[in-house]
Amino acid sequence: MDKFILDKQLRVGKPAGFSIGKKHIDIDFHFMEGIPHMLENTDARKMLQQVKDTGAETVMIYAKDHWGNVYHNTEVANKHSAVKNDLLGEWLDAAKDLGLKTIVFFSLMWDQYAAKHNPDWVSRNADGSIKYWYGNWKFLSLNSPYRDYIFAHMKELVTNYDMDMLFVDPFNGRLGVNVPDYNEYDQKLYRAMYGRDIPKVLQGRDKARYMDFRDKFFARFLKELYALIRQNNEKVKISHIYGGNTDYDDYLNVEGDPFGQDYYAVSMKAKVYRAYAEGRPLVMLTERFNRYWDFVPKSRQQIEWELSSAFSHNISSMLVDHADIKGEVDQQAYDDIKKAYETTENLLKNIDEITDVLAEVALLYHERDEELVLGQKALHDVPEEEQHRATVYRGYLPDFVGAFKYLTETHTPFDVVVQSQLTAEVLDRYKMLVVPGTIHMGEEQIQAVRAYVERGGKLVFTYRTACRDLYTEPHREENALFGFQTADIDDPYPTHFVKPLVACDIPYIRLNNENLLVSPRTEFETLGLVQLPATARTIERFVTHNEPPGEVTEYPAVLRGKYGKGEYIYFSYRAFAELLEQDVAGYRKLIKKAVESIYTPSVEVEASRNVEANYYRGAKGELKVFLTAMSVGRLAGRYDLLTPSPEPYSYPCNIEEHVPLANVRIWCEDGYTGAVTAGGEKLKVEKVDGRTCVTLPSLSCYEVITLS
Repeated sequence: MDKFILDKQLRVGKPAGFSIGKKHIDIDFHFMEGIPHMLENTDARKMLQQVKDTGAETVMIYAKDHWGNVYHNTEVANKHSAVKNDLLGEWLDAAKDLGLKTIVFFSLMWDQYAAKHNPDWVSRNADGSIKYWYGNWKFLSLNSPYRDYIFAHMKELVTNYDMDMLFVDPFNGRLGVNVPDYNEYDQKLYRAMYGRDIPKVLQGRDKARYMDFRDKFFARFLKELYALIRQNNEKVKISHIYGGNTDYDDYLNVEGDPFGQDYYAVSMKAKVYRAYAEGRPLVMLTERFNRYWDFVPKSRQQIEWELSSAFSHNISSMLVDHADIKGEVDQQAYDDIKKAYETTENLLKNIDEITDVLAEVALLYHERDEELVLGQKALHDVPEEEQHRATVYRGYLPDFVGAFKYLTETHTPFDVVVQSQLTAEVLDRYKMLVVPGTIHMGEEQIQAVRAYVERGGKLVFTYRTACRDLYTEPHREENALFGFQTADIDDPYPTHFVKPLVACDIPYIRLNNENLLVSPRTEFETLGLVQLPATARTIERFVTHNEPPGEVTEYPAVLRGKYGKGEYIYFSYRAFAELLEQDVAGYRKLIKKAVESIYTPSVEVEASRNVEANYYRGAKGELKVFLTAMSVGRLAGRYDLLTPSPEPYSYPCNIEEHVPLANVRIWCEDGYTGAVTAGGEKLKVEKVDGRTCVTLPSLSCYEVITLS
C-alpha cells in the first residue's frame, strides 16, 4: 500500500506569474460520427474571432471528446471522420494570432470508441453487467490497459502542440456513478491491497475502505499522468474536474450552474473549491444555455448575475457553449455574453485591487463525511438521485447547505474550510467555526477543534457532530460531540418540538429531522428545551402527522456552553437542515439569537436576504464590500413535497431583470471617513452609536463599495 501514498512534495501551489484570465469561453465539440453535414462549416479563425469580440481572454478548444473522437492529426487515437484537417492545430494558431490564452480539452473516462473496441476496459457493476450513466454512457477503468492508451495519446498531444493549459474531463470517482467499479483490473488491484474481493455491498467500514482505495488509485493515476505531461511539455498548466485529489493541479475548476433552481450553486462551489485551491486559480463553469444542454440562450441578465457572483469571489468564469452540427456557434448568444462582460467590467477592476479575503467565520465542508452519511444504507438501496449527490459535484447535504444559506442571508463575513484545514494555523484566523451536522470526524480533527475553543475560539455545532470516526466507528465518549456533551439517546418520538427560551417571535419549533437527547459536560446556559409531542406513537395509537406540541422536558435543545477561554453553541437537532427545508423566520431568529450571544461581526450589511456580500481588504487597508443581488420570477408549478429529490422545486425560475433595492447599508466598527461605488460615486458616511454607517441608495445586479 505504501506506493499509493500521496507525494505531498509534488504539491504544485500557485505558479509564480501564472494567470489564467478571468473571462473564459468553452466551445464544446462532442460529436458522434455519421451525421449528415457534420462540421462542414467549421472555421477555426472565424469562431475564435467571435470569442475574442466578446472580450474573453481565454478559450477552451478540443483535442478529444466524450465519444473518443480526436480533432487533430494522430497516430495513436481515433481521428473524427468529419475532420479532414488538423483542426486543433488551426485553433491553436488562430488563438495565438488573436492573443487568446488556450485550454485544450481532453476527455478521459468517457471514451465510447475505446469502450466499443475494448470491452474488458469498461467499468462493471457487482453482478458483472456494464455500468451505465446518463443512458448509454460507459466509463472506463483507469486500472485497465486503458491507462496505457491514454498515456500514449497524451504524450503525442503535449509533444506536438503548444497550449497554455490542459483540461482533463470527466475525471471523477463518485460512488454510484463510475465507482465502485468491479472491473477485473480493479478487482485484481483491490485483492493485492486488501487480500479480498471488493465487497458487493459497500456499507460502513467496507465503504470507507473502498473510498481509500479509490482515492489512492485516482491519485496515483493523476501523479503519473501529470509527470508524463510535464516531462514532455513543462510549460503547460494542468487541471482535472470533479473532485478527487487536487495536489497535482496547477489550477482548479468546478461546474456551478444554478439552472434556474439553486441560486447558491455559484457561491457555494466557489467557496468550497477556493478552499481546496489554497491560492491557486479557480474557474467556475456555467452554461450559456437556459437548461442543461438545451441550446436555448440564457438571458443576458442571467449571465450578468452568474458572472458577477463568480467575479465577486475572485474566481474566473467559463461560459460553456457547444457548436452546432455544422460546426458553428450562435452569434446572438455571443452578443449577450459581450454585453454581460461589459456590464461587469467595473467589478473586475475592483477585484484587481484586493489583497485578502475578510472572513471572521469559517464554515466546515467535510467531503468524506458527506459520502459516508449517504452510505448509511447499502449503496444499491439508496435512491439514484441521492447516489449522484455524493461529493461536491451534484449537491451537498442539507446541514451544510442550510448553514451556507444562513450565513449568506445574514451577510456574515464567512468563508469555507475543508477537512484538511482543521489545523491551529488555519482555525486561529477565524473568530468562529461552524460545524453543521458533521457526523464523521477523525480524532485529530476533533482535538484540533476542541483546542481551538480552549484557546478562545467560538464554535457552533449540531446534532451528532463528531460522533463517529472516518471509518464509521463510534467515538469514545471523551471525543464524541467534541467531549462537550454526553449523547443519551436519539429522541424516540417521530415528531419533535423545540421550546425557545429566547425571543424569536415563535412559541415552538416543529422538527422534521432527527433530534438527540444530551447531557452537557461543561458549564452551560439553556437557550431552548426539547418539547415532546402531545401524543406518543404506539401500535395502538398511530398518528401520522397531526401531532401537536405537548410536555416541555428538561433536555436542552439549544445551549450556550463554555470551555477554556472559548464558547460554543450546540443545537441537539439538525438546525440548519430544518432551516433549509422550512425557512420559517422564527427558526432563523433562534439561530441568530444563539449565535449573537457568542459572536458579533465587525462589519455587516443591512439588506434583504437576496443580497450576497463578500468582504475584502485592499492594498492600502481599505475595506471593499462586493454586493450581488438577484431578482427572479414568482415560483409556480408542481412541488415535489413527497418525492425525494435534490432539487428544491420542480420547475426552474430564471433571472430576466434586476429589480433595484433601495438604501442598502454597511455597518462597521472601524473609523472609515469616505466611501465610493465601483463607478467612483461618493456615498454618505455617518457615525451612528459609535459605528460607521455607509448608505447605498440603490443596488441593481452588483456593486462594489470601497471604504477608506
